[in-house]
Amino acid sequence: MKEAAYHYNQQLLKIIGFSGVIGIPVLFLIMNASFVFANTDLEGQENFLLIFSNLLMFILFIQPLRFLFERSDQDEEVTMKEIIRHFLSSIGPILIMTFVMMGLVYIGMMLMMIPGIILFPFLFLMPFMYEREMTVKEWVKKTIRFHNDHLISIWVQLLLWGCFAFLVWAGFLYLLSLFEMTVLAFAIARMIFCLFVFPFIVFGISDRLLELAKEGATHENSYI
Repeated sequence: MKEAAYHYNQQLLKIIGFSGVIGIPVLFLIMNASFVFANTDLEGQENFLLIFSNLLMFILFIQPLRFLFERSDQDEEVTMKEIIRHFLSSIGPILIMTFVMMGLVYIGMMLMMIPGIILFPFLFLMPFMYEREMTVKEWVKKTIRFHNDHLISIWVQLLLWGCFAFLVWAGFLYLLSLFEMTVLAFAIARMIFCLFVFPFIVFGISDRLLELAKEGATHENSYI
């Protein structure tokens, strides 16, 4: 976490800049969709769409934030134009794969729950594994292999950072409860969480995944 905090502080101005140029407009679109789903009767399916739209708010920003962390970890300077270009080049494949994976998770949950739970980590892991030069087949194979090789570590990271996110969000809601809880106040709190807290979470997960990848490469070389 120290490494993540260090790089987060180093890149905070770029995170704020990216949030202002890309993050806020995208979040406004997704949040508006969430409010529509919340107030629409689709015979129970609106709950799934609401969960999906909230997950989408995070998933779409994983790749550019991971890119920023890795460049910072390598002590390489990255411009705002590069971050935006990376976001625009990755959003299409990640959006399509997210729809596919969310559909599979939904089907798995409807069948016996367990398949959906098993597939759920791939929603978050796949954006971290994405590389522009990869084919979809290579991307999927890399994600599955990485998940299987580091199964326990990945689940531990998801649980730890999930608890961290829950506690921070609960703290936000507690502070809001001390004042007047309005739709606008709730929306602003959620936007602050998405634009400032979530990047730190991505940096933390990226740091751990990078360590696991290096450990895996070291083990492979030891057998050569």
